[in-house]
Amino acid sequence: MDSLSSRNWIWEQPQWPHFHWDDQQLSPGLTAVDQARQHLLAQLEALVHPSSRRPPLPCSAGRG
Repeated sequence: MDSLSSRNWIWEQPQWPHFHWDDQQLSPGLTAVDQARQHLLAQLEALVHPSSRRPPLPCSAGRG
């Protein structure tokens, strides 16, 4: 069994806290996560400030 998979917690890793990684391998995933985050923030902005994206709904005639 791989030494990384047999340990449940990050602080149990032998190289804790001095990790090393390959930037080129991580870059596509980080780019995708950033794009998804931007999309989610745009959707949230549309929910919080709907008037900035579409005209307001008309008021019902029977309400005052």
